[in-house]
Amino acid sequence: MALVLVMGFASASPAHAAGTSTGPIALGDAASFAVLGATKVTDAGISTLNGSVGVSPGTAITGGMVITNGGTHTGAESAAQDAKVSAQAAYTAALSRTSTQVVAADLSIAGPAGSNTLAPGVYSSASSLGLTDTLILDGGGDPDAVFIFQAGSTLTTASSSKIELVNGAQAANVFWQIGSSATLGTSSKFVGTIVADISVTSTTAVEVDGRLLALNGAVTMDGGKVTIPVTVPGVPTGVSAVAGNTEAVVSWTAPANTGGSLITGYTVTSSGGQTATVSGTGTSVTVTGLTNGTAYTFTVTATNVSGTSAASDSSTAVTPAITPAITPTVSLVLNFLAGSNIGDAVTTVSASNLKVGSDFSLVMRSTPVIVHSGVVGLTGAVNWRDNLPTGVPAGAHSLTLYGVAPDGAVLTAVAWFSYNASGEIVESSRIGPVADPMLTPAPVREVWGSSSARSETAEASPIGPVRNPTLRSAPDPVLDPALDSSLQGAATNTEPFGAWVEAAVARDPSGVGLGIYPRLLTLLGAPFWVYPGLLALLTLPALLGIRWWWLIAARRRRKREEEELEEWYQLAPSASTVDDDLYAASRPEFTRGS
Repeated sequence: MALVLVMGFASASPAHAAGTSTGPIALGDAASFAVLGATKVTDAGISTLNGSVGVSPGTAITGGMVITNGGTHTGAESAAQDAKVSAQAAYTAALSRTSTQVVAADLSIAGPAGSNTLAPGVYSSASSLGLTDTLILDGGGDPDAVFIFQAGSTLTTASSSKIELVNGAQAANVFWQIGSSATLGTSSKFVGTIVADISVTSTTAVEVDGRLLALNGAVTMDGGKVTIPVTVPGVPTGVSAVAGNTEAVVSWTAPANTGGSLITGYTVTSSGGQTATVSGTGTSVTVTGLTNGTAYTFTVTATNVSGTSAASDSSTAVTPAITPAITPTVSLVLNFLAGSNIGDAVTTVSASNLKVGSDFSLVMRSTPVIVHSGVVGLTGAVNWRDNLPTGVPAGAHSLTLYGVAPDGAVLTAVAWFSYNASGEIVESSRIGPVADPMLTPAPVREVWGSSSARSETAEASPIGPVRNPTLRSAPDPVLDPALDSSLQGAATNTEPFGAWVEAAVARDPSGVGLGIYPRLLTLLGAPFWVYPGLLALLTLPALLGIRWWWLIAARRRRKREEEELEEWYQLAPSASTVDDDLYAASRPEFTRGS
């Protein structure tokens, strides 16, 4: 069947010059789709599709199509939705390209002097484009040569028409932006990716080296063949390197031409033969195994399913070397002393060699208050000085500076201070916590203890006096469980032997000891109130003993004199009364008959 086309010629536009630098159209997530429709995809025959098939927002994919190297994606599936978005972006990008030549409706005669050969460029028609015979696209020896066709309305090709590629031209670099719909004639051979605003119809036995993408309508096929065109990627650009210790970090820019397929990886090669690979779309990798002191350059190649690109231009030479160790630091200084007012208290924060872009902060506790925070700049240093926040309750507080080292470790610096209800700084420290001036001191308690003559601690009691091991007896002590255990066990013996007393402060609920008063020792190791009782105990037996001894002695003396007097009477019974009277007068306590 003959196809009648309305033909015309280009107006005042000059012929396109070969070798245009126009880059390819990025297809993004649509690159892996051989067929993509909006409402539905149908196949009246048995088409062979080398690539995925999708429809979105529609869900219908029908027919006997055979799919290789892909799958089907419909409706709300992210793969179909993303491909639809990418296809729309590709349509807009192709439409925005500046035309290098307005062509006749029949591309078979659109070349110079009515020929059928076109060089790389952007060809446009305000209305329709068509092909009745053969169109030759000449790459001019450039595998990255790009051909873009813009149709204001439709694209129609005749039966058995064809497009041929010569001199390095690649199907992956041929794009068709169609303002309404495209129809490919029976048994025609078409090259390039069609992105039609409405629909695409591929009649019987059409072979397409490209893609059929419809943005708002259906894609209809009848036993044809669609193969995604894939070539090796373009060459990566902008290769640079930064040397380290026996290594270098190499970076580059991805090639504009992906070869019609996603790039699967890159290979970096040094001038010394060392290599490194990166999978996917990453554009940076570290090359190791280099020798310090030796200069190196680097090249990069890109790879897709079709193969590997040519090598990029070499980077500027870099020389690995040992990098001096850098120690990150954080510092916190309290610029105030005891007696100053909290309203005038200033703190200084400084840090160096922190991780660039990391967060740092100064936090005041017990009630958490962020005094200052920020992001570490390119120098890795932090320097800041300011007053402490007001309105925080009086008491003991801490300041903690947080920073992040280049390896991710969290660094801290801590300082402590306290102030009273009058706002007066009581204490500050960079060594450890300070006492809370708002707490009531614990009551003072006495603790009694004793030591033996061998300098061994005998007893300790917080309840009352203990027995002196140098004396005979004393009540058994009872230990106070409220006091710290160190005051109840064996005391450190630095005192003379005997009983002693010690004043101590019970521990607060947090377990922090509040201090111990000096020991109050007497000469004999006993408290002062022991003396009166001890004196009475020692004096009374002595007085009683003296009295007892005196009475016994008097009784014995009296008995002895009585015995002498009796003996005297026995020896001298006839003594005169005068002598008897004289004796009685000299010893009046002994009188005869008394």
